[in-house]
Amino acid sequence: MAKEKVRHPPGLYVLFGTEAAERFSFYTMRAVLVLYLTRIILPGAFATDDDFRAKVSDALSTDAAAVYTEIAEGVERATKAKLDQAFTSAGVEPATFFAAVVQRQAGGIDALLEAGFSKQNLKGEEEQALEAAALASIGGAGGAGDGVALAEWVVALKIKSEIRPEALSIYGLYLLLVYLCGLIGGYVADKILGSRKAIMMGGIVMGAGLFVMWWPAFVFYGLGLIIAGNAFFKPNISTIVSGLYPEDDKRRDPAFTIFYMGINLGAFIAIFGAGYAESLAQTHDWGWNVGFVLAGVGMIFSLMLFQLGQRYLGTAGFPPGREVTEESRLNARDFRDVLIWAVGVGAFAIGVVALYGLVGPIWNDLPTAAKVIIGLGLITAAIFGLRARGKKEGGESNEPLTIEEWQRIAVIMILSVFVIFFWAGFEQAGGTMNLFAYEQTDRHIGSWEMPATWFQGFNPLFIFILAPVFSMIWGWNDRQSWGLSTPAKMGVGMIVLGLGFIVMYFGQQEADAVGKASLVWLVMVYLIHTVGELCLSPIGLSMVTKLSPVRIVSLMMGVWFACTAVADYLSGRMEEIVHHLGFDLWVVLFTIPIGAGIVLLAITPVLKKWMHGRG
Repeated sequence: MAKEKVRHPPGLYVLFGTEAAERFSFYTMRAVLVLYLTRIILPGAFATDDDFRAKVSDALSTDAAAVYTEIAEGVERATKAKLDQAFTSAGVEPATFFAAVVQRQAGGIDALLEAGFSKQNLKGEEEQALEAAALASIGGAGGAGDGVALAEWVVALKIKSEIRPEALSIYGLYLLLVYLCGLIGGYVADKILGSRKAIMMGGIVMGAGLFVMWWPAFVFYGLGLIIAGNAFFKPNISTIVSGLYPEDDKRRDPAFTIFYMGINLGAFIAIFGAGYAESLAQTHDWGWNVGFVLAGVGMIFSLMLFQLGQRYLGTAGFPPGREVTEESRLNARDFRDVLIWAVGVGAFAIGVVALYGLVGPIWNDLPTAAKVIIGLGLITAAIFGLRARGKKEGGESNEPLTIEEWQRIAVIMILSVFVIFFWAGFEQAGGTMNLFAYEQTDRHIGSWEMPATWFQGFNPLFIFILAPVFSMIWGWNDRQSWGLSTPAKMGVGMIVLGLGFIVMYFGQQEADAVGKASLVWLVMVYLIHTVGELCLSPIGLSMVTKLSPVRIVSLMMGVWFACTAVADYLSGRMEEIVHHLGFDLWVVLFTIPIGAGIVLLAITPVLKKWMHGRG
């Protein structure tokens, strides 16, 4: 008898397309964001800041040696070495040289800063030619006007050394808030709006934020709107996928696999939108902004698919307490609520960004340790606050937890902490690795130069290729009596991630030696990291739902996502922290995951015992 073909409800494919279009939007913006900040937004902000101008002016005229000693320490090592060699060969003291240049340069520090800002946008051969002229000018610094090219170049590097950690910090904070605010969006949907209205409202706010980012002056307000909208969109579309199937339906897990492919399809297609924006930016500064507009168009398309496919979503996603049938739809009152909530949430997000403009300098002056403690305190308060409110409204049981339940909870907590080490490394893809692709990678294939943003597409491409293979491997593994348990799989994934950063270390060595690294290094890293992701990521959420006592499953999911959020924030701060401590970034990034993975494998027998047969 032939095996009956598994059929999924049409609503699954509606949600597949909706999520693919939304992920196109999200990953197009993500691929462009750090590059846009480092090339356009932050250079202009630093170049016109009075404190920064005074800082550079003082350094150039009184302690100029500090300028090139500090420039992008640990990032622009090759350039620093060239400067040292050039000054030594010429027998010129840097401080004397720069002081003379500033005095000769018409317009003084203002002209140098303006020139330094313009150097941020030089590309390829033009940038290399300026560097060569700058270094060559050292030997003839005695004549009028000599050495100006070098002074301009060093100021440009000084600006870059300031903006790079700032841009990565913004990137990390953005990812942190995207994850944390999702806890609030999920809660509001569960208690008030329902998933359908939350998705519609979140999509509208996200789309508005993306279009707002066209104007450089409003870029941070746009980010605030995207964070707020994503909080309502992202967690709730997965809820509807689950709602398409009865509780015991065996099609549910395969459905999420199909849905997961939609995420990666959107992420892969995003490289073409981001790549087009990058190509325009080679000749027009506004080219980066086109990436945000394309992302906004993707968001509109996502909302259109979702609205047109409502009839295929059955009874899933309506506000709590509403009596619905298979024919039910959102009505005119629902759409009025969506618009009211969109305006309210958008206004709140804009207000928070404006407030941060006032309190942000105070926050920035706090030590990193203080920021982490405050952040963890707020996260903990939010999670337990939502938990307490849900318990009060839901009338959940107050029965004490059993020893077995406490042990399972301990496993969740331990694995959640270990996951921080994984994602803090993995999310370098959108930050330091994105900048490495743009600035330090030879992306030429023949006469064609691959856009740096296209490297963001290798991860979803490799997932498409490898996910079916790993699905078979883990299926076979789980049928064996000696098969790897969930903690062991996660430990292997962390070690594999670290191996990828060993490859990255050697790629950096090549870039330092010859100026640019082969693109093969990054491709290899993304391949290895994808293997690590497939060892860890797909089993994480499943592990939480299997181990958590039913009455606190939402709390445990909150802990899991909170740890992921902390990891994403650290991914943006990692380079600055590591360089401040005097270590090499890539060495730290391969040492910590491999070490943590080995420790996790060592304690796996204990964790497996505490899981009581649930993984």
